[in-house]
Amino acid sequence: ATIAALATELEPSRAEVKQWRSLVPIQASGSRTPLFCIHGAGGNILLYRDLVSRLGSDYPVFGFQSLGLDGRTEPLESIEAMADAYLIELKEVQPQGPYYLAGYCLGGMVAYQMARLLRERGDEVALVGLLDTYNPATAGQSSRLNIVWQRARFHISNLKQVGLSNLFKYLKEKLRVARDGELANVLGMGRSATRR
Repeated sequence: ATIAALATELEPSRAEVKQWRSLVPIQASGSRTPLFCIHGAGGNILLYRDLVSRLGSDYPVFGFQSLGLDGRTEPLESIEAMADAYLIELKEVQPQGPYYLAGYCLGGMVAYQMARLLRERGDEVALVGLLDTYNPATAGQSSRLNIVWQRARFHISNLKQVGLSNLFKYLKEKLRVARDGELANVLGMGRSATRR
């Protein structure tokens, strides 16, 4: 409530350091079954803001952001480790299914692994949304040039559909996503997908 109280919270020398949590409530209220969205290669969940605004206020939406974004915690280095860690936090919010999961890019693979584990444990998974997610079994079979060509065709197709009136908005959004780590992922400059 005061600047002094806020300064106490922000003080880096505090003895008590809050534990980083991956699960963030994007829209915590609503009477429907929650949707859990998993971060893409950039690690953050900001890309889901437009989706949440279109769902309406009756849909609770939670996002899993990557460990390591706080600069203190070590990032998880495999899809399996992310799925295991995220399921612990998911169960704290929603102990029983049905579960609705979605993931963009790398997050789609994590969502798929989470769904697989939930089903193995006898939980119901009603939705697994894969948003611009690639098949990891075939990803290593494509050359870097082939991947760049596939992405170029994808964007050319999108540009044809959005038209001139929405061109600036489309390019602005793609630059934002690139800034958040997707460009490095596409060009293969980041760690391999199985280590994210």
